[in-house]
Amino acid sequence: MRFVMAFIAGILMASSALAEIVTKEVDYKDGNVNLRGTLVYDDAVKGKKPGVLLFPEWWGHNDYIKRRAYEMAEQGYVAFAADMYGVDKVTTKAGEAQEWSKPLYDNRTTMRKRAQAALNELRKQKNVDKKNIAAIGFCFGGTVALELARAGNALKGVVAFHAGLQFPDKITKGHVNAKVLVMNGAADPMVPFAERQKFIEEMQDAGADLQFILYSGAQHAFTNPGANKHAIKGVAYDSRSERRSFRELQLFFAEIFG
Repeated sequence: MRFVMAFIAGILMASSALAEIVTKEVDYKDGNVNLRGTLVYDDAVKGKKPGVLLFPEWWGHNDYIKRRAYEMAEQGYVAFAADMYGVDKVTTKAGEAQEWSKPLYDNRTTMRKRAQAALNELRKQKNVDKKNIAAIGFCFGGTVALELARAGNALKGVVAFHAGLQFPDKITKGHVNAKVLVMNGAADPMVPFAERQKFIEEMQDAGADLQFILYSGAQHAFTNPGANKHAIKGVAYDSRSERRSFRELQLFFAEIFG
């Protein structure tokens, strides 16, 4: 009996050793702009898996978005953390982040095109179930993810964490194909009540399948444990809202991916 148990334990340990979260840097392009994203997946999960596209905060393709991609891979998804600025354009300076993000905020066609380039790259991966792809984003990245939904992309779902909700153009009725989940802080001064309300009304008028959740006391960037180090008024980490919002994300993925 001891031999059998030891043998089984050995098999389980060997199997565990073979399982590995694979992380790869992937170079791709949007027109003449060179971009570098991060692809993450669990090679122990066989067959095609749902894909999750992640868009970063305005700081760029940094460790935070890579960590979130790693967490998605741990849950069995093929995750791709997108690059919205260009190779090695990462910053901790608000002025620089504003400078880099402004052209994309100002020109939503460019923003959507940049996001689409990342989506196309994820769809190329052999282990991705192309019929089951979702996009999620944080702050600036949440706005980007919502632009993909508003553009009519055939995504299963789009999730925005503490995203800006200002959009220059109205949506055509019936144009939003993806289910949408938006989670914002009720105490976020960067996304005031009127902006939230206008967004909800526009999505409702467009016939979108929208869930909108507000977290009491939460400010901007509430999911990022490193948010406070920037010392920006209205930006703060909130562990309770982070925990609750990621629980909602799991429920949302269970719904859209089955």
